[in-house]
Parts: sequence; C-alpha cells; structure tokens
Amino acid sequence: MTPSVLIWFRNDLRPTDHPAWHAACASGLRPIPVFIEEPWRTEASPWLDGRPALGARRAQFVAESVHALQEALGGLLVRRGEPATVLAALAEEYGATQVHCTAGHAPYERNDEAAVAARLDLVRHEGATLLHPDDLPFDLADTPEVFTRFRNKVERKWKVRPALPAPAVAVDVPKEAQAVTAKEPVDARLALTYEGSHQAARARLHHYLDGTRALSTYKETRNGLIGADYSSKFSPWLASGALGPRETYEAIRAYEAQHGANDSTYWLVFELLWRDYFAFVARQFGPRLYAGSGLRAAAPPPPWNSRARTAFDRWSRGATGQPFVDACLHELNATGFLSNRGRQVAASYLVHDLGVDWRAGAAWFEHHLIDHDPASNAGNWLYIAGRGNDPRPVRRFNPEGQAERYDPDGAYRDLWV
Repeated sequence: MTPSVLIWFRNDLRPTDHPAWHAACASGLRPIPVFIEEPWRTEASPWLDGRPALGARRAQFVAESVHALQEALGGLLVRRGEPATVLAALAEEYGATQVHCTAGHAPYERNDEAAVAARLDLVRHEGATLLHPDDLPFDLADTPEVFTRFRNKVERKWKVRPALPAPAVAVDVPKEAQAVTAKEPVDARLALTYEGSHQAARARLHHYLDGTRALSTYKETRNGLIGADYSSKFSPWLASGALGPRETYEAIRAYEAQHGANDSTYWLVFELLWRDYFAFVARQFGPRLYAGSGLRAAAPPPPWNSRARTAFDRWSRGATGQPFVDACLHELNATGFLSNRGRQVAASYLVHDLGVDWRAGAAWFEHHLIDHDPASNAGNWLYIAGRGNDPRPVRRFNPEGQAERYDPDGAYRDLWV
C-alpha cells in the first residue's frame, strides 16, 4: 500500500491559499482529501423547535462548494460521522500516517481537533485568518478586549503571509457525492445569486474590484440595503472557505496599485481584521463564546420561558409589527442573506426591545445565513447584547431612527414587507 496522508477539508473549501493542503501535497505521500458531514448538521437545535443548525440554503451552498472542490482537485472522499472515527477508519484503509487540517476557532471545532489528535497524528495549519497567530504582536491569550486596540497593535507591526498557489498534484480518489440537497428556490427580489464554488468567489472578487470598481466607494455605500454592489458580498465564500482571506487581501492591494488606495479600500481590509478579531477572541475564550452571560460574566440572560418563546417566534417570522425589523427577517428567511445594517437592527430589536436571550437569535442566524461563521456570528451577537468585547454595555439600535436614516423613502420596507 502506498503511504498516504489525509487532508481534512472543513470550512476551507478551496485549492489555493491553503497551507494545510499545500503541506499535505508537499509531504511526498499520496494525498487523500476528505470532507466530513458531521452529525450536528442534522441535529435539532435546542433554540429552534426541531430545526437543525444547518438550514436548507446554507446546506445547498456548502454542497455546491464541496462539489466544486471535487472538480478542482480531481477527487474528494465524502464521509458522514464524527471526524475522529471517520479519519481513523480512513487512516487504516489508506495507510495514512498523518492528518492535516486548517485550525478551527469555535469551541466545537477545537473539540473535534482534540478528538482527532487523541487518535491520530494531526497537524494543524493556520489558514482561516488574514493574520497568522504567530505573527501577532501578542499571545492569543492576551488578545485586547477592544477591537480598536487590537487593530492599532497589529497595524503597527503589520505582516500578511503570501497566499499559496494550488499545488500541482494528481488526486486519485473518487469524486463521491455528498448528501443530496434540494435546490432551494431563488427569490426574485434577491439582488445577487450566490453559487458555492471557488470559481464563483473569484468571479465576484473580479466583478466588485475590476469590473465595477465598486471597492473605491465601499465605505460610502456599505450601509446600503438594496442591490448587488453596495457591499462586497464576499462573506459567503469567506465563510465556506471557497475564498481565502489572504488572496482577498492580495486582490485588494493589487487593486490599490492599479486604481489608487483610499478610505474605502482600507475599510475592506478593516473588515477582514474584524473577522480575524472574532476568530482570535473565540480561541481566547473557548466555550464562554456561547455562555448566556457573555465573555465578561455579565448578568444572567433573560429566562427562556413561554413569553420569550412567543416573542422570538414573532421576531423570527418577521411578524413583530415593526416594519424595518420585519423587512430584515423576511429578507433573511427568503434568501439566506441580510445586510450588515439589517443584522444589527434585527439583533438589537430581539435583545433590547423584546428582551430575548441573544443565543436564540444567534441560532436563527446560524440556521439561515449562507455566510454563517461561528466566531463572527457569536461575536457580533455578543457585541450587540453588550456581553462581548465592547466598552459600551448597551448597544441598542432604534429601528425607527435606523429606517429614517437608511431607508428614508421606504423602498426596502416596501420590497420585503
């Protein structure tokens, strides 16, 4: 049997900008790529009355990404089960001596890695963030409590490692089908159709940068609500890993070299830093990321009783009677996407106006959002709830004031309510 090495693909479904895949292919061993459909995908969420954590649109987007990766690599094993059990069986079947993977950040991702490492030689690679943790000017345990201090520190000692090209290696394992995912209908009001693949991610990158040069006005338009290009819309591909953060950064820098740098081009890098920050905070706090009281041992969350369940049900259906909030939920539920402004307003209303535990809203977003990222989703909800890394204890967004400012003519509410 030819000695082999396993590469465990997770939220990193791309062939480029991929240190783990690159290292596995450079090992001189036969690379065996595998994607694992884990049980939590279909298990009922305790917050969602039987719905699984992985909603239909997100499942479809991931399935498309896995299929595209199979085509790009020339083969990919798809298995179902607990990662430690699946990988141990594959190691025996293929004579593998090592497993390579991209290091996760959320507690359940780290738990999976620990379970695999207890049975196999697991080599973790940092490839999910723009900045490598080893290049930070502080230990992860000392990640600053406030994002501004984090940004100021890392920008004083800036280092982004170069994105790696796709390895030139032949993969001789079959292209196995993942669980069948029904094609979800596309709402006619959706401004942009999202396809899960590295090719689609690169096409969107080219469109937003060189095709429209919308990047040059990003800071002015990023709070938009309607349309395809008011923001980059890179997040679904970054979340699935079909697009790498370092290749995104390099594309921005190349754009600046050709078209000029300004506040808007910087602001998109700023958003990549926010993404990094939430990932590092997740590593810093571990299971406390999902604690109801939050990262700073705040007051206990409100009770999850019948009143809270009724309020959450109305919110989740977009039936609160608050037009701007309802419009946001209707868009989210119909498309699997929602603008950043809409997310903040909807989250604030659930937590501060309806008095519901932030974890219920986070679970609803996790179920629906095709760009769900476990660290960013929890981090943003904690931020809104005043239970995360934020000097302000209450961050309430007045929905009427937000509508007046960002939807003055009511076009967004007319579109979705």
